[in-house]
Amino acid sequence: FFWREMRRNVLFLLIAFQLLCHSEAKAKAEAKTTYYPDYTIYHNVDRYNSEVETLARLYPRCVTTDDSGRSRQGDKLYLVKLTDSSKATRADGSRKQSMLITFGEHAREFLPVESFFKLVHDTCKAFSTGQEETVHLLANVELLLIGLVNPDGRRHLETSKDWCWRGMANMVDVNRNCDWEWGGKGSSGSRKNEEYRGTHAFSEPETRFVRDIAVRYSIDAYMSMHTGAQFIFTPFGDTKSKTLHRRHFTTESQLQLTAQIWSATAGFFSGLGIVYDLNDYTADGTIADYLAGALNVPVSLTFELYGVPGDLPNCFEQFNPPNARLGETLTLIHPAYAAALRWLVQSVQQRQAYHEDLTSSHRWELVENADSDGSDLYHLELTTNLTGRVETLQQVCAELNTCNGFNSNGWLKTRVAPANQRRLQKGTSLWIKRPVLKFPTALAALPSFSATSKGSPTSIIAANPPSSALLVRGEGKVAASIVRAGVVGTL
Repeated sequence: FFWREMRRNVLFLLIAFQLLCHSEAKAKAEAKTTYYPDYTIYHNVDRYNSEVETLARLYPRCVTTDDSGRSRQGDKLYLVKLTDSSKATRADGSRKQSMLITFGEHAREFLPVESFFKLVHDTCKAFSTGQEETVHLLANVELLLIGLVNPDGRRHLETSKDWCWRGMANMVDVNRNCDWEWGGKGSSGSRKNEEYRGTHAFSEPETRFVRDIAVRYSIDAYMSMHTGAQFIFTPFGDTKSKTLHRRHFTTESQLQLTAQIWSATAGFFSGLGIVYDLNDYTADGTIADYLAGALNVPVSLTFELYGVPGDLPNCFEQFNPPNARLGETLTLIHPAYAAALRWLVQSVQQRQAYHEDLTSSHRWELVENADSDGSDLYHLELTTNLTGRVETLQQVCAELNTCNGFNSNGWLKTRVAPANQRRLQKGTSLWIKRPVLKFPTALAALPSFSATSKGSPTSIIAANPPSSALLVRGEGKVAASIVRAGVVGTL
């Protein structure tokens, strides 16, 4: 009996030892496969500030910098402007088109800041050497770049090594702090939540800095750069817009622009569309929605540049490529900027004509029993959502010369549709038609898409993303799977 028990105990100890060794080996293997930022490759805040200070001296004809902004904790907020400084206007004397791009809104998203530096260096080097397209673009456009919107949050991350840290140092999410549906369910009033919206809209100097630049320069386009997936979003993403299926007045042209960017990047982005169609969460108080909805900026896109799904050892790995693959990833992304700038230059005449038309006539027309596939129709359900219906009708009546108001049931007191379309019965769906700016360039060369709706889609997923998209992510799943696999609150 003694020896039998001894053998049993020895066997138990051997098994336990083997399991322990296996566990340690697995932990060591996992430690070897994960990665963190190498600050000789990625920029920390101090290195970012130092390099931004050199840009105007390095490219005097291409770059001007403004360091007058300050974060809540006193870090400089830089505005870097790229344009041909020898030309104050376009060749025809009209003002240059302005595009604002923000990077580094969320602390854990390092890649967008590196994209900022590549954009500056590549653009100004090409301009300095006389590259024809770049010279033409900078003669017609001024690029307004905020390379690091959230230096306080990044410093907190660097000090704490909390690679999942998203907000500013005071927990506020810079992308939930704007005065567009601020306070909605797509944000949080709790400081413990990473989508904390702050005490009131524009409570933070960082968001006011972005807003004030947009207003000062009367921007024509905006791009917000993030990581967490590989999507391009058009407005809107807020909870109310999702409920009302609200669309921007240039939704169709913005979708066409995203498709052109998709093509220019060889299918790098695997999801294009309205935020509320593609995301399984809403986002209230975002910068892009504020600029699109409150300031009527014609183009306001949000980019998700990179994301790895699954349960990863640390958040840095989830939101940013390995150090050794940073340059490769940026090379795949950056044709997006050139495509957007070409659009800005090519479409200026069409957009000017469109805005002139808006000032000379109303935008709305009532259409009964319209084809719901029409991409330029705004749907208003007359039997539901009284508050939203009233707000929409207030906007409609404000813009219709022949509208004398409406009652609480949503009936316009003066019909303005053509005579044969004036019979509106209680409970029917009302479609309000408004002109939509058409994108100037045809999309005949685009690869095939699968659409989530008929006609002109509100969202599209690439049917077969080219290998470049798979190369960065390392697998062939579409970006929708990334959102559902746990990369929550990337926007």
